[in-house]
Amino acid sequence: DSRDWSGTSVSDMRHTILTELHPGAVILFHMHGAHTRDLLPGLIDDIRARNYTLTPPSEQWEPPKVLTP
Repeated sequence: DSRDWSGTSVSDMRHTILTELHPGAVILFHMHGAHTRDLLPGLIDDIRARNYTLTPPSEQWEPPKVLTP
């Protein structure tokens, strides 16, 4: 959790996210985070600089299988 909902500063959010970043990590953001918009451009650059690829959740998991009788 980026804790963006709590008014956490950009530098604190960046530090928390990058410290906990690992393959397969999911970073949770909220619609009304006070500083999220300011954080994202630099954070995306930082993540890519560490050779990670950003993907939406829909590309990380297989869709549920529907069983038919």
